[in-house]
Amino acid sequence: MVAPKKTVTHTAKPRRARATGRLCDSLKSAAGALGLPEETLRSAKGAGCSAFRAGGRVHLDELSAWLKEHPQEAAAASGSPDTKRQLELDDLAEDVRRKKMANDQRARLLVQKSLVVGSIDRIGPQIKKLLDRLRVEYPAAVAGMDVPQARLYGGRLADEILAQIQSLETEWKTM
Repeated sequence: MVAPKKTVTHTAKPRRARATGRLCDSLKSAAGALGLPEETLRSAKGAGCSAFRAGGRVHLDELSAWLKEHPQEAAAASGSPDTKRQLELDDLAEDVRRKKMANDQRARLLVQKSLVVGSIDRIGPQIKKLLDRLRVEYPAAVAGMDVPQARLYGGRLADEILAQIQSLETEWKTM
């Protein structure tokens, strides 16, 4: 005998995969684990962060990722300025920047802008004189010369201009 077909009245929902990563039982314990104020976590929850589960559980890895992606939303939702932790991170980043600059200065990788400007100001008038010679004297000086002689004369002027520019390199290396 053939068994009658069963009619399906509902579909089984797929089981949710278990969350991986760190899990806290409350918002307060999550705040302590992350070193953040509870207010920041409340504002993240209010802004729609999906790390908060039923029963008060909080998935820390998901929350951390969300906070990195939405720092303004979390702060704006609470109406509070940057958290103490963020200010500490900003101070740390500034400290790292200052140390890098100090290391670069000790390694002579930095040159003060004022010294560069002074160097350019120093050679500017000398290069202008050479360019004026090129514009004014050169045509008259090479008028009766053949082409190779004119090239030699122009080459000497070009060498003088290049020497002035190269003096900057020498000067900056010794700063």
